[in-house]
Amino acid sequence: MAWGRDLIIGFPKLHECQACQGLFLANSLISGNTRGSRVWTDGAIHSPMLRHRPMDMAVCPHCGVLMRVREQHWIKGLPGTYGFNEADYSPEELDILAMDEEDPVSDIELIPLRRELTGVQVEQIPRFKSLNFQNWLEASDGPWVKTSKDRLAFRLQAWRCGNDERRYFGSSAMMRKREVVKAQRVIPEDELENIDWLIQSLDEGPVAGIYKVELYRHIGDFRRASKLLLNHFPDEFVPLRAYMNGLVDARDLRVQCLPHFLNYPKTEI
Repeated sequence: MAWGRDLIIGFPKLHECQACQGLFLANSLISGNTRGSRVWTDGAIHSPMLRHRPMDMAVCPHCGVLMRVREQHWIKGLPGTYGFNEADYSPEELDILAMDEEDPVSDIELIPLRRELTGVQVEQIPRFKSLNFQNWLEASDGPWVKTSKDRLAFRLQAWRCGNDERRYFGSSAMMRKREVVKAQRVIPEDELENIDWLIQSLDEGPVAGIYKVELYRHIGDFRRASKLLLNHFPDEFVPLRAYMNGLVDARDLRVQCLPHFLNYPKTEI
């Protein structure tokens, strides 16, 4: 990753779903950086200059099966996709492939692909779908989970995915009790069950402690959230703890975008 360059998207990679043999595209990344990233109180990070595909998980746009993109067949040879190399073909074959945009591909069967793609163009192939809350819950019991830590990571992603509709771009100045808007959140039952599972499964480390504060805050249990913040935290957590304490004191239920000077310390759960 080049930190000093803007986002540069490469040619999309053409994949074949192993479950249904349907074709889908996934972007390749040539260069990216963390400029403009937003970090949220639930630990989610949204970076417009980086590819956003947590754990490389995706949903097939054809059959809806959950998958890891890198585990699907990568098909090389379709013009306009990553892996196509003109040097692999004779001039006669390139003429037949009709690379000119005004002359669509008509004899693509000459390309050494796994399946027949006559008449198919890149624009006609769908891209993968991102996982929703239910998908992440399903994945937490899937073959990708090898350890309890894996299951915890998938459950955390499910929680963050459920929060996506409830994120708030507020200012820290809005944390005072007389100013804060106490949003009435109606959390679906399955999301509440996942929150309870996370509270019971997270350990006693500092990152887990901050997550628990956020989980309690989301369900309006400010007493437990406040009690957790009284625990000892390492020095690098002090600014974040102070910010979280302000949200708890304000009885604020919203998932907040952290100020640019705050971040989650880089410590594993």
